[in-house]
Amino acid sequence: MTQTIIEWLNEKGRDVLQFLWLVVLALLLIWIGRMVIKLISKGLKKIFARSKMEPGVAGFLLRICQVAMYLLLAMGVTDVVGIGASSVIAVVGSAGVAIGLALQGSLSNLAGGVLLLATQPFLSGDFIISGGESGTVSKIDLFYTTLLTPDGRQVVIPNGTLAGSVIQNVSKMSERRIDLMISVAYEADTEEVKRVLTETAGKDPAVLRDKEILAYVNSLGESGVEMGLRFWVKREDFWTATVRMREAVKAAICAAGVEIPYNKLDVTVKSADAPKETTSSVRNA
Repeated sequence: MTQTIIEWLNEKGRDVLQFLWLVVLALLLIWIGRMVIKLISKGLKKIFARSKMEPGVAGFLLRICQVAMYLLLAMGVTDVVGIGASSVIAVVGSAGVAIGLALQGSLSNLAGGVLLLATQPFLSGDFIISGGESGTVSKIDLFYTTLLTPDGRQVVIPNGTLAGSVIQNVSKMSERRIDLMISVAYEADTEEVKRVLTETAGKDPAVLRDKEILAYVNSLGESGVEMGLRFWVKREDFWTATVRMREAVKAAICAAGVEIPYNKLDVTVKSADAPKETTSSVRNA
């Protein structure tokens, strides 16, 4: 038995030592390669931070660079061991096809994330409206985008859905227009109502004076005339100015003696004992 082992070592010892040396060399290359990749990644993070790049875009580019560097490292290690880069590429390709079939939904989200990061229809900190959801963008990842709503909810939207929807970016422009609608009676003097609305808007400190303040007849309804008031404010004043102007317009219209119409319903009650009919008016606000 001992003689057999000695003969085998004499015959295969050089191959075994060569294989062990290749393993040690491969492990050494992996260790050195990982250290180099970490150093390069730190340098890329600093470069992206100095360029003031969108965090989502910076993270995406960093991951792409890391994947490319690890693939190059794997190809180098396999080439040293003697497997060959073509075999690695074939294995990676086959694994990619299998993973792609298993993760079709996730890949659509990935494609949507790449599209959003490339086109940048919105950035972190922007207020957007899409698919019935609205909020401030807190994070843009490769697969999901996270919104924080004004009422304190966190909404996570798949990037595939978001990329295929209409996106309203409220934060793109520094100014926003407010459109208010109020109904007045047909008997009201529309020119007087327009004057009251225009003066009321002109008194508000948030309304921009270099933009047009427009009061107009918007439509003729069943019970009244719908008047419109249009003016511009700074983006940050939009919500507070909207609420404040609604109250101010209501007070100004009432102070001017203009009637605000509401639906009325006449109800006739017939009594079986008395021939008289009783009619009452019920307000249906």
